[in-house]
Amino acid sequence: MKKSFGIAAACLALLVAATTGHGYTIDDVIIEYWAGSGDDEAVLVVDFGSSANYAFGYRWNGSAVSWDMLDAIDAAGSLEKTATNYGTVTAPGWLVDTISYDGHTMGVGNYFANFFISDDGENWTVPNYGVSSRSLSDGVFDGFGEAYSEWYGLGHPDNVYEPADPPTTPIPEPAALCLLAVGAPALLRRRRPRA
Repeated sequence: MKKSFGIAAACLALLVAATTGHGYTIDDVIIEYWAGSGDDEAVLVVDFGSSANYAFGYRWNGSAVSWDMLDAIDAAGSLEKTATNYGTVTAPGWLVDTISYDGHTMGVGNYFANFFISDDGENWTVPNYGVSSRSLSDGVFDGFGEAYSEWYGLGHPDNVYEPADPPTTPIPEPAALCLLAVGAPALLRRRRPRA
């Protein structure tokens, strides 16, 4: 009885820890693949919605911007992107038009993928610049959300930029952690012969 209570308490503690807004580290995230090499690490999260969210890792030394990360991840695997440079005095540099991965595509027509930044992979903000102007530091998260901002271009009367929902960082589900916690003792226990 005490053992069952202990397992249930541990499971509850894992569930509470996983659902309280403490943020994530790179080690908490399910990474599809890594690009680049170096001592510094950052994560790119791409959330297509409908439970299709992915994270990609990037390593570098020295200085790097989000465009470097996105370009390296594109070159290293099967994520693909298209982008447009709006690098004028009144525009934010490179904006990502489309991102495709694993049969999913984000960004079509007059829409571009919403760019978000985060220090912890949980609390996201929308910068007022594009991926070519975001300086990376060790441990940060960049992301793109499923919904898009509609933008017809500078000077157009219907010029619209509306932040959409931020991305969701892929981490192991609390339920899976609980199942592991509950099942591990049963797997490790030896059967005793009956007398």
